[in-house]
Amino acid sequence: MFPKFMDWLDGFLVDEGARGIVRAALGLMSFGAVLGVLFGNTAVRAGVMIATILVVLALMVALTSDRRRLAGELEEQKHLVRAYGDALWEQHTRNFRVLSWEQTAYIEGNGDTREFIVIHAVIEGQDARFLRLRFGPGWPQPKRYQRKVSVNVRSVAVDGRAGTRFKVTKDWMPDGRISVMSHFTTPAAVGTDVRLRMEWFWPGKSVPLTIRRSPDDFTFRFGNPVERAVYRVILPLGAKVYWEPIGFRIGDGVATVDVDEQGERTQITVDVQRMPVSRRVGVQLELKK
Repeated sequence: MFPKFMDWLDGFLVDEGARGIVRAALGLMSFGAVLGVLFGNTAVRAGVMIATILVVLALMVALTSDRRRLAGELEEQKHLVRAYGDALWEQHTRNFRVLSWEQTAYIEGNGDTREFIVIHAVIEGQDARFLRLRFGPGWPQPKRYQRKVSVNVRSVAVDGRAGTRFKVTKDWMPDGRISVMSHFTTPAAVGTDVRLRMEWFWPGKSVPLTIRRSPDDFTFRFGNPVERAVYRVILPLGAKVYWEPIGFRIGDGVATVDVDEQGERTQITVDVQRMPVSRRVGVQLELKK
């Protein structure tokens, strides 16, 4: 009986939407009011009102149960897409030669972070169907933040003009990182120049730095060679910072760090030439009191 009811409810919601349930409930209450007027019996009105409330509660329970079922199925599908994508990526990970990576993070006082990444790469080896990237907050962030993370990827023309959006599939990994797969409309052929711009909004990503006032790492790591990688961190209004290099020493030729405190918002820039493969490079920051 319940599966048949859910099939009927699915069809009803498709045809009428959630407002259809509200209209049905209002109709039942109006019908009860008419009966009460005709028969002058408050018991009739009360009975219809109670029946309406029970029907609405039953619908809410059914909708909640079905929503949980659908959410569980969606998560399973996401995990499967990530698993198959990871298998393909491991086979073809050398297809991308990254010429430049420019990442800019704007941090707000509450830890919310908006980041922009502009990537310029060349397809080598064989045609590519997608680009996989992974990012993490760097601390055990509660899962409630994950629902509010948004990711958008667009192509970029040679002159810097923003193009159309990529289809993106994303999934959360057990360690709290997000896996983002940006799918090409058609496979990118060998020799293709790929330019794209990724933007994300990540609530609370920098809470350790801004709220807890503890040292926080801002680093990147690549499995492929990257000719040049730049990471800019723009702090909240009026904030000043202590910093330490991660993955290199000042003067060793791997990277340079520039701290600009002249404007309203301090900007820290890490510039890496010939990014070392599989090495975490960046800076550790701590806000001054």
